[in-house]
Amino acid sequence: MDLDIDCAALAAELQDTFVQMKVFFDVYFQVVGKGDFTKEKFNVLFNADLPVNETDIITNIRNSEGIISKRTRLANHPWVRDVDEEMEQLKQEQQEAVEQFGSGLFDDAMGATQSGGAIDDER
Repeated sequence: MDLDIDCAALAAELQDTFVQMKVFFDVYFQVVGKGDFTKEKFNVLFNADLPVNETDIITNIRNSEGIISKRTRLANHPWVRDVDEEMEQLKQEQQEAVEQFGSGLFDDAMGATQSGGAIDDER
């Protein structure tokens, strides 16, 4: 646990260092005519290479359903990098499933054919 705290502190210091270095790089690129990158954002991800049991994490996330929000669960899922993108993807998949399910019901309802004035329900 102490090592985790030390690593987190070092990561915070390094993140600040990279932010300060970005200012230098922005000026350098402007001077040499490579472009203006002052509005660009970046993120440095530090991988501590600690063994992680993803199965336990995912199980705990599933067990948290109904207790914490979907956004929080997605933010803590080990395979999700962008929560907003993942939520949009889930929304699209749900819409596709509803459309597919809905069209199946429509086909079943319209499956009855008419022959000679009487409805024939046999297929």
